[in-house]
Amino acid sequence: MAERWKATLRAGNPWWEGGGVPLAAERGWRRAVYGRLREFLLEGPRRRALLLVGPRRVGKTTLLQQLLSEIAPDRRSLYASLDYPDLQEVPLGRLLEEFLDEVAPKGEPVYAFLDEVPYAEGWARWLKQFAESQPRLRILATGSAAAALRRGGRESGAGRWNEIPLGPLSIREIAQIRGEPLPPSSADPLALPSSPALVPSRALLEEALVRGGFPQMWFERAAPFAPHEVLREDVVEKALFRDLQIHFGIRRPASLERLFALLSRETGRVLSLERIAKELRLSITAVDHYLRALRETHLVRLLRCFPGTSRRGIRGQAKFLLADTGLRFAFGPERSLADLDEGSRGSLLETLVGNHLAPALERRGGLLTYWREGDREVDFVAEDARGATPIEVKWGAVAEGERRGLRAFAERHARRARPPRELSASGDLLATLAAIETA
Repeated sequence: MAERWKATLRAGNPWWEGGGVPLAAERGWRRAVYGRLREFLLEGPRRRALLLVGPRRVGKTTLLQQLLSEIAPDRRSLYASLDYPDLQEVPLGRLLEEFLDEVAPKGEPVYAFLDEVPYAEGWARWLKQFAESQPRLRILATGSAAAALRRGGRESGAGRWNEIPLGPLSIREIAQIRGEPLPPSSADPLALPSSPALVPSRALLEEALVRGGFPQMWFERAAPFAPHEVLREDVVEKALFRDLQIHFGIRRPASLERLFALLSRETGRVLSLERIAKELRLSITAVDHYLRALRETHLVRLLRCFPGTSRRGIRGQAKFLLADTGLRFAFGPERSLADLDEGSRGSLLETLVGNHLAPALERRGGLLTYWREGDREVDFVAEDARGATPIEVKWGAVAEGERRGLRAFAERHARRARPPRELSASGDLLATLAAIETA
């Protein structure tokens, strides 16, 4: 029994004995972040690890296996899924020592691919120790629980790793999978489309809104309605009923699920803690606690109000975005855009736009917020070193009356405001999203 973990480790690394790599690694298509990860493993700084962080089922494991398959599908590579019970019976350091001492060739670069690393007790300390003491060892790890990763970093002191976030598929990636036309990519998410004729089809946009961006929704064949049920089970329920209980001691996951269902219906809208607490019959303190926990699953994005707003009580409000539009259809009877009213379709489109703009801005040191003052509102404000760009998102064309918020924002923040952007499904929204670099 004492050696069971060794048998499990070897069974999970059949290439040590000349066996093949997992079938997932044979998929020809690669996510946009693949090149960055490959560059780190082959040419990146020594004595540092890399953490790939994102929700469950966005393709983190597949990326590890694809990289392993290309770079070193032999005794130079260790793969360990650390949420597997047998591998939790021994310290992570012991697993790495077993690989380095008993398997890996001496004097060559070697690679450790560690899946769901927060499940390993003391993982941060071990990563730091091995990154510093074994310069020939390149470590690429993944994690789904943001707070567990941060807590590990605090406990180990200054961490010897970098983090790369990974979300669901972007419009650009989905169009690549489908072989649809694409404009040249741009690192600036606010750039005007350089080739407006090279855009994916409107049909792809509508399909992406319903399917969402989890890879299984595009690569795995299933019955028409089954994929969303699988999405709910594999992504949301495992995050709520497993990850949060293990890492954060959540004792009432049913309340978390009710909260997530509410945010699913209201995605893309501004909500107050008071309203949520009243609707769910919970205390404001409990709602705040559950919202903090939900954000750690990477399944919900929270946008704050643009700085400088004078309205009192604004700290109790935020705009909530599901991390993926497909999750909207995993928590409700709707199965198509036709099942949603116009307002809900618009909010779903806002969710898609926000999930493209926010990470793109953050990579450039910027921030995505929203603005509201009285009855005037702007869907998004993109803040960066150049200023603040107000953005209005609409399913159809932006009506003249709907520009009141844009004009009010420009007047209220004249020193910082840049020319507004209007994004509609019938305008240049698709060209804008399809051009955004996703890695």
